[in-house]
This record gives sequence, structure tokens and C-alpha cells, in this order.
Amino acid sequence: RVLFRSGHGLAMIEGVCSALGLDARAVHGSTVSLAQFRRQASAAVAARGGFVVIDYDRFATGQGAGGHVAALAAYDRRTDRFLVVDPANSVHRPVWLSARDLWTGCRAIDPQTGVSRGFVSLVT
Repeated sequence: RVLFRSGHGLAMIEGVCSALGLDARAVHGSTVSLAQFRRQASAAVAARGGFVVIDYDRFATGQGAGGHVAALAAYDRRTDRFLVVDPANSVHRPVWLSARDLWTGCRAIDPQTGVSRGFVSLVT
């Protein structure tokens, strides 16, 4: 219930993933450049047993308003786009979004936490 009322926040996502035995590393969008975001997120997605949970503002990607948490499933270097796979896949279909738009969405301030959104790199 707390998650539905107050959002997730990177620290909470990182903490839950760590408690589940995953190697989790949260990165706030305000602390990385576009190049660093692209390099870190694409490396995590490509790593064996690695994946990324992203907390971004959907407005920055043209998907509507509000913060959202989803998974990055792939990166296409040729188009510089990430495949975003949503846990609510009956509502939000998988979509390829540009690295720049996702990075911009990660830099947005989460009104619940007062700090920027971002992503959590995970390794199983």
C-alpha cells in the first residue's frame, strides 16, 4: 500500500532488490551525463544476468504525465534506443524510446522524494 500511495523512489527499489539477493546499484539521473547514462544502462542490459529498472517521468518521453517504473530489456546502438518493457503490459505495451528522452525523464525530480529519478542496475 505504501508504494501505491507514495511512489517507489530509487532508494526503495535498490533496497528491495538488494534484500532479494541482487547486486543493485541506484544511479540518480541528475548525477550522470547522457553519455554516462547510455554507457551504464546499455552495459547493464547487455551483461549476462544483468538488467535495469528505470524510474522516469513519462512526460519527457511523450507518453503522458507522471513518474513511472519499468524495465529496460534491450539497447539498439544503431538507433540509440532502449526497449522499455512495462510491468503493466496490458496497459503499456513495450516501446523503443530514445536514450536522450529516457535520460531526460531520469533527470526529473520525483515530488515524493525531492531528488531526481534514475535507474537501478541489477545483476542476478
